[in-house]
Amino acid sequence: MAVSRKSKSTKKSNSSRHKTNNTKNTKNINNNSNNSNAEVSKCGSTYCEKLFLPRMKKMLANVSKGITKKFTPEEKAKFNKTLKANAIADSVYIKKCINTYCNPNNCKNTVFEAGSKIPNSIFVKLKAELEANPYIKKKDIPKMIKNTKKTMTEMRKSLFKNKTNVIKNNFYENLSSTDVKQMKKEGAISGCTIMKKF
Repeated sequence: MAVSRKSKSTKKSNSSRHKTNNTKNTKNINNNSNNSNAEVSKCGSTYCEKLFLPRMKKMLANVSKGITKKFTPEEKAKFNKTLKANAIADSVYIKKCINTYCNPNNCKNTVFEAGSKIPNSIFVKLKAELEANPYIKKKDIPKMIKNTKKTMTEMRKSLFKNKTNVIKNNFYENLSSTDVKQMKKEGAISGCTIMKKF
């Protein structure tokens, strides 16, 4: 049976429209992804590098000062040497900060992620981080992960109770509106934390 020119033309038109729609959808996804990456990058620079990291270092320095207050000079030197050998790189703090304060996906890959249980991705990442740490013995890693799972499970139970989601617009729902406003003002785009602004 012969197919009319009109029918062929309609098929071509529909096919062309379908391709155009697919192209638009792909462009929208790419644009959203680019916007999200730019947003995370800006937050990492503005909030994590300029604010979070200096505050973290100051807090650690104060803790260290408090611990060594009654140390002898020899004990203090030994403590500082151990501290230096086990120092956590700035990049590690920044990564953790980004996951907490620059997470545009409703706290994905954190203990706050929506669902009925803690996402396994957290423990996969933790295992990789522990294995990369030269100061941690390989045989101790399974126990460390087991203890972390237990602590996180208890924490999540306390946070979620009977809910499956505790995040509202990328921020933990029990953070005060004042703290959320301040965090946003300082450059944070999420608050996957029970703490007020750091």
